[in-house]
Amino acid sequence: MATPSSQSFHLESQYGKLHQDAIGFEFNGTDDFIALPSHWGGNGWHVVTLEAWIKVSEDTGDFQAILSPGDTTFVHFQTHREGVGNISIYTDQGAILLPTIPTAPLNQWRHVAVIAESGASRLMIDGHQVGDINTKTFNYVTATDELFVGKGHANGRFFKGQIAGLKIWHDAKDHANMVEELYRHLDVKPEIGIVSVTPTPHSEPEGEKENAVFGYKSAHGKYMSAQPDGRMECNRDHLHGWEKFTVEKTDGGKIGLKSIHGKYLSAQPDGRLEVNRDHLLGWEKFTVEENNGRVGFKSAHGKYISAQPDGSIVCNRDRLASWEMFVKESVKELA
Repeated sequence: MATPSSQSFHLESQYGKLHQDAIGFEFNGTDDFIALPSHWGGNGWHVVTLEAWIKVSEDTGDFQAILSPGDTTFVHFQTHREGVGNISIYTDQGAILLPTIPTAPLNQWRHVAVIAESGASRLMIDGHQVGDINTKTFNYVTATDELFVGKGHANGRFFKGQIAGLKIWHDAKDHANMVEELYRHLDVKPEIGIVSVTPTPHSEPEGEKENAVFGYKSAHGKYMSAQPDGRMECNRDHLHGWEKFTVEKTDGGKIGLKSIHGKYLSAQPDGRLEVNRDHLLGWEKFTVEENNGRVGFKSAHGKYISAQPDGSIVCNRDRLASWEMFVKESVKELA
């Protein structure tokens, strides 16, 4: 066992320098960890928030524990490759699963938080909700007397990188206050939608409304627009002809988007978007993900469409954040 020494880290998020420091530790991914004293969880722990700044320096090919017990109790607050495994919240009513924090991007500070709350458990990364709210109810988070920073289940899952500003709250941290605290010193504040902790009723998937026409407005207040030469832009102030797309239902609940020029939107493997395809094939199919009244589009390559502030639009993002979300505006229903 090795116990790392505490040090001060200067934080810089994906949005820029935060002009603040946090006390934390650097872990070697082999045998570094910190054992926390006292008792955690049990009766009375009906809600808990875990938050930290992390900077992963290497993909170890395994889970990397931020904060976790060695057994199946309390919360396994951990990272792994995107889409692999889960964060597990162990309760008196069984395990509650949330998405794992992606290991990538490496060598970048990210703020991560898990709110374990009966009927409204959720994961936050850099102030954005990731995945759906888990609506499973419980009475309390199960107890542990062995809680570690940088080490996890079965005395493994060692963390490789830096963990700073780790906090355990015995309540549900308010999202709006969390975002305000994160970016209070940032020169230019990012646009982050404040999500409701009340799960929204399941809505009809967009692909179910076959041959409906929509416009899509970005987080920057601009509409997607299909150009006659096949280029895709997101820089229009008003919803006119080139900004309208017909939604066509396809296999597996996916959709295609057809422009007013009669061409399908197509995601290229290099991250470019084109709207020049005559047929609805693999690269022209998208999975629609809804969150707090907005929609995101995931391509056949596993990347999200993202609107940039300069009016360009790409499809190369690994996760759904504010620039990847669009307001869907209904134009009309076709006969």
